[in-house]
Amino acid sequence: MHLLQESVPVDFLQPFRTQPAVCPTYETCLSCVGDASCGWANANGTCVSRFQAVVNGTDAELVVGPRLCSACGDKQTCQECHDLDECEWDSTKSM
Repeated sequence: MHLLQESVPVDFLQPFRTQPAVCPTYETCLSCVGDASCGWANANGTCVSRFQAVVNGTDAELVVGPRLCSACGDKQTCQECHDLDECEWDSTKSM
């Protein structure tokens, strides 16, 4: 039996909700916004609790949907990153 592997369109994905303390463990925008408790702060490239951002008054600056995420953080090689004009490779985070 051969299973066909296809990607699932973003429109069909449903975010899950964890405890806000989990948010800082997400390292990319896409992984962050997949958790309904979290939002991505583009200003410093971190995932933060949406609740805490509301308390701090910084929630308007958060990315909360996958279509607004830059694809840079999900690139695995320098070449993949180089192919996108808006991305820069960070050699300190390379494998």
